[in-house]
Amino acid sequence: MSWVSETTKAPVDNVRQFAVILFIAFGCAGCGRFFAAIPRHTEIERPVTAQEVAGHWLLTTNSVQSAMVDGFIAKKGEEVAITVRSNGSYSCHFISPRHDASRRVDRDDDEGSWSLSYESKEHFKNKLVLSSDRSGISSLYIGLDSDRMVLWTYWGDPDDCIDLVFEKVREE
Repeated sequence: MSWVSETTKAPVDNVRQFAVILFIAFGCAGCGRFFAAIPRHTEIERPVTAQEVAGHWLLTTNSVQSAMVDGFIAKKGEEVAITVRSNGSYSCHFISPRHDASRRVDRDDDEGSWSLSYESKEHFKNKLVLSSDRSGISSLYIGLDSDRMVLWTYWGDPDDCIDLVFEKVREE
């Protein structure tokens, strides 16, 4: 009797192991969408103020290195930055990946007006909304990295979980 139960038990264990492996494989295949919705910076649970975001924001070294993987090579003296002025205007030198096989990065200089948006029920509550006649409307999320405020956005596909992060380097 024990011989029969051991024999019938082995195929059941194999099926369970296969089911677990299959579950993990399908879970990992779709995890990019799940992880993209998880804030990678600490959320600020109150509306940020104009005084807090006014200043000169510079792309972090880690973000520059992430962009270099996609072909970005900074030109001598080039600064990827956003200047948010207290008068409601902004100017920026920004980069974005091309969505073709060329592995090149586009550079864009822009200026316009900015505003703040706060949505208490959203994953990413605070946004800096940039508006220009040439580029339309875009936004950057506002969060905390350790104890300092950062502006950030996705680099390419949000599912890749790569961010461009800007740190304030001086007040305006």
